[in-house]
Amino acid sequence: MWADRPPLVLAFLIAIGVILVFGIWDDREALDFRLKFLGQFVAISIVVFYGGVEIRYLPFTGVDPVPTYVSIPFTYFALLGVTNAINLADGLDGLAGGTMLLTTAAIALLAYMAGDPLLLIFCLAVMGSIIGFLRYNTFPAQIFMGDCGSQFLGFAVGVLVILLTQVSNPALSPSMTLLILGLPIIDTFIVMGQRVMHGRSPFSPDKNHIHHKLLAVGLDHYEAVLIIYIAQAALVTSAFVFRLESDLFVMSLFSGILLGVLGIFRFAEHVGWAARERPVGVPRTPLGKFIRELRRSGVLSSYPTVFVAISVPIYLLYAVTRTGAIPVDGAVSIFVLFGLSIIWLSLYRREPKI
Repeated sequence: MWADRPPLVLAFLIAIGVILVFGIWDDREALDFRLKFLGQFVAISIVVFYGGVEIRYLPFTGVDPVPTYVSIPFTYFALLGVTNAINLADGLDGLAGGTMLLTTAAIALLAYMAGDPLLLIFCLAVMGSIIGFLRYNTFPAQIFMGDCGSQFLGFAVGVLVILLTQVSNPALSPSMTLLILGLPIIDTFIVMGQRVMHGRSPFSPDKNHIHHKLLAVGLDHYEAVLIIYIAQAALVTSAFVFRLESDLFVMSLFSGILLGVLGIFRFAEHVGWAARERPVGVPRTPLGKFIRELRRSGVLSSYPTVFVAISVPIYLLYAVTRTGAIPVDGAVSIFVLFGLSIIWLSLYRREPKI
């Protein structure tokens, strides 16, 4: 509604539509990976040739753009890799959504700092979809994203990070994208490397992902997801801090983190370390019990709803009355929203405890 550069916006939306169609088809029919790649290939072609999304600045190539015969194939390779990395990493409730929320928030912050409102709008739209989804996708999940949702997240975030480093602020280190995408990329490198070393297809399914390893050492669902969130937050923060460092430094940092993660799990497997016997069924760890009690009390359901219902209309009303820069139609919409919120709050009743 507010974005400029119509070809890029339209290309992005059409490509997402292609991902949606193939994703739903895959969730219903369990497509062969070659057919999944076809859908992703078509979506990438749309954003590359119609939207102009292209990786022109590569690590260790300096400030000059690479030739088109190099940039376009590398763009295909990068977007295919990111799309499938997020798809492969989606193994626990709230995992893919939460990690990509952190990544998209970092891209949004850097887009704001670079003065790119279009990229910021893209990021906020994706973040809004993730937040609304996570409300019902956290463990125990009521809804699941499937390949449709995970491929959308991977493809969308891949395009956003390309726009950030190639269009909004080319001064950023191109290698920084590895850190800002974070743990899903590390997980994909480790898992596919292990499959190839054992003589299997890199696309064959197994239970060697990071979240599988965390569950195998006795952590429950909440603990595994929390650890991955913390690790992703650390990687995203490091991407922001070192965004202007040399490619050599950033690549060395990323390689060190990857080897460190691999070494930790290898050591734990070698010594047979486990936090506890693997929990099954009802959460019985301190964190699981704590979150379960929060759910029962309404702190994680009713209270956030009331907070949003009160704070958002008040903030918008403040913006209308204090800035004077909002158009009349927008101001009328805000006053209507404020009135509806007051009516809703007067009729609101807490949900029954479950």
